Amino acid sequence: MRAVFPGTFDPFTLGHWDILNKARRLFAEVVVLVIDNSEKKIFQPLSERLQAIRNLAPQDIVIDTMSSQALLADFVRSHGIGVIVRGLRHSSDFNYEWPMAHMNAVLAPECQTIFLMPDPEHMHISSTMVREILKRKGDASAFVPPQHKIFNK
Repeated sequence: MRAVFPGTFDPFTLGHWDILNKARRLFAEVVVLVIDNSEKKIFQPLSERLQAIRNLAPQDIVIDTMSSQALLADFVRSHGIGVIVRGLRHSSDFNYEWPMAHMNAVLAPECQTIFLMPDPEHMHISSTMVREILKRKGDASAFVPPQHKIFNK
């Protein structure tokens, strides 16, 4: 079964890496879908986010893109994907993700959303906080994969 792990990944953190590796153990193929969301204040251009993830990804990972105008439900349907993978760190993530999962279930009933939790040592990491560190020229190496050379000093 194919799964998709969607997100803006701005930047791709150790928490994202943890969820991706858990999904890879569960599914034959995982597509990392890097969403270009014009409504979010993005730190890193789409091309750089894609390249950073490609540098990290093993051969069995597919990297794809989608603009914010497209629906995730349309993407999963057109790519034959049966599962949407989302990460949950705490209750506020759940409160955001739960209604979205229900909407996707109505729009693409053939696709299920599953929630995976990162390991405890990654639960505190958020892209928002990492962006703030990077904007202020801080060292974000404790929060991103070691291969993520773009963000490590």
